[in-house]
Amino acid sequence: MNQEIEKAIEGGNIDTVWEKIVEWEQKTPNDFDLFSYKIMYYMMKEEYEKAFLIAKEAVGKNPFSI
Repeated sequence: MNQEIEKAIEGGNIDTVWEKIVEWEQKTPNDFDLFSYKIMYYMMKEEYEKAFLIAKEAVGKNPFSI
């Protein structure tokens, strides 16, 4: 996983987490880890339905990687 995103998640800074996700997605749009980052982000925001929908999409694309 991208270390900058991990540090932001560990630090609990929701705004920074999203900024880092957007930056990483621009650099590596096909990185499957983006699903995990987004799931963690939405869980931090307590937006569980969004997190669930992203997890469902990830499993649909590659059920063996998530």
